[in-house]
Amino acid sequence: MKYDAVIIGAGHNGLVSAITLAKNGLKVLVVESRDREGGMADTSTWNHVRYPRSSYVLGLFPKELQDYLGVSFPTVERDRNGTFITDETHVIRFFKDKEKRHEEF
Repeated sequence: MKYDAVIIGAGHNGLVSAITLAKNGLKVLVVESRDREGGMADTSTWNHVRYPRSSYVLGLFPKELQDYLGVSFPTVERDRNGTFITDETHVIRFFKDKEKRHEEF
C-alpha cells in the first residue's frame, strides 16, 4: 500500500500530526516501536505500581487543538507554559499572557 506520509512515533505529537494530515486527505501510516500508542502521555507500570510517564503534557494541550481533533480530555489550566532555572539559579516563568511574559523578562 502507498502512503503520502509516514509518522514515526505514536506519541501525542505523532498522533496529532497523523490526524491533521488525514483530515487534509492524505493517506498516513503511523509506526510505533512500543506495543501501544501514547508516548510520554501514557501510564506505565514499575514494580506493580502504575505511574504517569509524563502525562502532565496533556495539561498543556490547547482546547482549540482538542476541538480541531474532535477529542476531549481533562486538562489543567495554567497561567504559564513553563518555568526554567538559569545557570545563575534565577527562575524564569514563561507566562501565556504576553504582557506578563514581557514583565518577567
